Amino acid sequence: GGENAPPYNIMEHIMTCLLHDLNEFANHYNGTLVRSLHHAKSYPLTLSSMNSFIDAHCEEKIGRIRIHQVVCWKLCIMIQIGATFAEPGQSELRESFSEIFVSLVDEQSSHCVATRGMKSRTKRLLVCGKGQAGLHGKKLWKGGLGLVLDSIRETLGDDHSKGYSREVVCPECLAHFHPSVASIWSWDHVQTANETGNAGLRCSRGHLVDTYLLCGVCNVLPKPAPEPLIPARLHKPVSKLLSGVVLVGLWDSKSQEMISVGSGFLVERKLGLIVTAGHVLFDMEAGQNFGTPYFGRKDVKVVIGVIPNDSSTAVFRYYSELVTHDIRNVDACVLRITSRMKEDVDGISLCDQNEVPIDNMKDEKLDYLKTTKTFELEEGVRILGYNQGGEGVLEKGKHVNRCADFAKGYICRRFTNVDDDDSSISSFGSSISVKSESSVTASMSNSTCYIPREEIVVICPTISGHSGGPCINDEGKVVGILSRADPVDRQRCYLVPTTEIKPLITKAKTTIRCLLNK
Repeated sequence: GGENAPPYNIMEHIMTCLLHDLNEFANHYNGTLVRSLHHAKSYPLTLSSMNSFIDAHCEEKIGRIRIHQVVCWKLCIMIQIGATFAEPGQSELRESFSEIFVSLVDEQSSHCVATRGMKSRTKRLLVCGKGQAGLHGKKLWKGGLGLVLDSIRETLGDDHSKGYSREVVCPECLAHFHPSVASIWSWDHVQTANETGNAGLRCSRGHLVDTYLLCGVCNVLPKPAPEPLIPARLHKPVSKLLSGVVLVGLWDSKSQEMISVGSGFLVERKLGLIVTAGHVLFDMEAGQNFGTPYFGRKDVKVVIGVIPNDSSTAVFRYYSELVTHDIRNVDACVLRITSRMKEDVDGISLCDQNEVPIDNMKDEKLDYLKTTKTFELEEGVRILGYNQGGEGVLEKGKHVNRCADFAKGYICRRFTNVDDDDSSISSFGSSISVKSESSVTASMSNSTCYIPREEIVVICPTISGHSGGPCINDEGKVVGILSRADPVDRQRCYLVPTTEIKPLITKAKTTIRCLLNK
């Protein structure tokens, strides 16, 4: 990209020089350089690319380079290149194919990448390589992509004097999102990371990408990749936390069925307060019925399952009631344990269970989880809950799984609904354009759909039934609860942070104490 509009015939020059240089190299390189190369006179290509290519393969067997196909259009060119390499530990040469696509686009083009922040009249010259990415992308870069980039660089001249800038686009973003919202790095940043031995770069969306794949050069011996996602030794094991994780169910007494199941955690044992996801108990579909508690059903009870001290499987033991929520802006609600069942239930047949009042909640000796408002990017986390996706011989939706499990991941981003790098907010069945903070605030006050104020983005497998389950850091503290999965990338999910949950807890405590003092 560049700040000034490029010359009208720049693509013509690029194509001419690129085809000339590739033809020269393909004809005169056959494992070794046969004779000196003659490059395009008006836009000469230096020998740096060819010499680098030869030097890089001085200790490995490699055959000739072949140009298999060239397709030209007015503003783009596609080249298929074949290069023969010897596989590691083998002497036999095998051809590896690469497809290189070069195109000149503006911000209005559907092919343009990272359009946010582009100035008017600026254009991007896209150079895309498709091929084998193994061995840090060596076959792709040394099989044609490096030669093409070097030819284009020499054609354009010095980046700074001509007003050009060189950037690298995250390949994972291109695979999972529209090109216009892909993350980018400056070329200098990638080069610096490579020279300092940084084996991986993380984009703004949390994707970790091999540095050598991005730049095609390994200047230092690769260091062992760090393990930021899963620490070697967790401070507090999951087994010590599960007693504070509860199973939340919405039981319909009339139809004798469990109509909704989720997870949650005990946050205050003296009052018996539980936090779970709002969509476990509320209708969150955008429309007229949005925000309806208990999905509009009348004869329902919120039942709570806990893990006894002598077991690893939860039993339904308590009844609870809704205390506080802010369902339009926070996918969370606070419940209060009101009574217990006459006997523990290890299934879903709750029809004969009478309610037994609880005189003193302290006597229940419930475990609770501590919360924290602080977290860091790349911090390893675990999402705890009760998987309701169906496993083994158990059929999804036909039973209630009462065995808790967890999924590991890491925090990649903090998201607010006034961020200017996301054009829309995903919600339960809706999408709201983000125009300004004032317009979003106005929408929040009178909305028939879910508009989160703040979320934490986590790269972690999303499991059905974990909704409302606590996201725990290494110290065993809750940083948020699971809200929803990304509709495009199932490895990406969103949490309701504790900064949004704590006001609900404070309000619940005040409400309950006022009732108790009457």
